[in-house]
Amino acid sequence: MPTDSAITLIDLDFTWPDGTVALDRLTATLSTGRTGLVGANGSGKSTLLRLIAGDLTPTRGRIVTRGDVAYLPQTLTLDTTLSIADVLGVGATLAALRAIEAGVATERDFEVIGEDWDVAERAAEALRVIGLGPADLDRTVGQVSGGEAMLLAVTALRLGVLGHDVGSRRVGLM
Repeated sequence: MPTDSAITLIDLDFTWPDGTVALDRLTATLSTGRTGLVGANGSGKSTLLRLIAGDLTPTRGRIVTRGDVAYLPQTLTLDTTLSIADVLGVGATLAALRAIEAGVATERDFEVIGEDWDVAERAAEALRVIGLGPADLDRTVGQVSGGEAMLLAVTALRLGVLGHDVGSRRVGLM
């Protein structure tokens, strides 16, 4: 197994519950960096990506990954009532910081922040990278374009929050 590989597929099979074979004895090594996956519609590209991300379990074989792997589907549906701050996983921390700044903090607000006092700056930087600004943190997903929602989902994946519980809400795909 090459040491510079990011993903190694070893004798991989996947069969859907109805008996349809999607992948049969696939062995491949994907290096770090950009990689393209090309194939006809229905050839198993999305299935393979879901297997690599751990959303599906191979029928046979192994997948070895180095680093974090996530899957963002082609069709994205986010909860349109979520704030952008919540999608990025910083909503509760920002709310606690705002309460402290307003002088109406509780002990819980300090617990929520912990050591994360620069959360507003980090969130602003994450938004700047995708062409949005700090004021956008209070907007909801329903108030952004489809392209912006996709960029937010990619940013949330990069930050490791998409598909996780954030506060009392589940941030993820519906």
